[in-house]
Amino acid sequence: MLALVGFGALLLRRGERADALTAVAVTLLTLLAICSMNNWRGGWTIGPRYLVTVIPFLAWGALEGLEIVARRFPALAFTAALACTTVALAASGAPSAYYPHLPPELGRPLPELLAVLIAHDYAPYNAGSLLDLYGTPSMWPLFATAAAALALVFVRVGPAVAKKRVLPGALLLGAALLWPLCSGASEGPRVRGAVAFITRNWSPAGHDRAARLRTELGRRENVDPDLRRELADTYLQEGRDREARELPQP
Repeated sequence: MLALVGFGALLLRRGERADALTAVAVTLLTLLAICSMNNWRGGWTIGPRYLVTVIPFLAWGALEGLEIVARRFPALAFTAALACTTVALAASGAPSAYYPHLPPELGRPLPELLAVLIAHDYAPYNAGSLLDLYGTPSMWPLFATAAAALALVFVRVGPAVAKKRVLPGALLLGAALLWPLCSGASEGPRVRGAVAFITRNWSPAGHDRAARLRTELGRRENVDPDLRRELADTYLQEGRDREARELPQP
């Protein structure tokens, strides 16, 4: 939306008109080409995939548009920028860091998959693995880096921007943008099957909650009913009904 404003202004500048025309042409022609493909969705992926080539051009137009808004409404511009960046990190950055090969069955990946992965201590290979650190704690440095970047931007805002209004406004706008992505989660068989497939084939294996509970259950001489119930509930939350049914009885 900001790129529309930015490109409109750039096309009126004589010295940048040719560059702006090129950026608009690349964006529109790429969009037209992808819309003509039978696999326009891009398969198992997060974000635009085939459309990723237009992002640098759109980003230029969006930054120009944001600058135009900031000249007259600096607090509004910074509120929108901070909220949209935060939402992008949550809605696209976090799933990309955890599992960037989303199957099309997951219409709401944040509540349907990402929430399960974080809550059940699934984490991809990362630098923490070098220190024998796995699971959600190994992802904390990544989350801290994102939070620090947002905090640094907020702290360095110019004195003309009223920070007391920016932060509440950014939180409200961010929540409004995230709400459609976090609501309407499905628990249907297709979604459960996709989550089960991902958790069954997770790598590195053996560090998630279900794996730890299964190891602990195997160490007991007799089947602990409470431990078994907790493991069965964990499996069911991951869509792994088969594993839940196959657990040994007390």
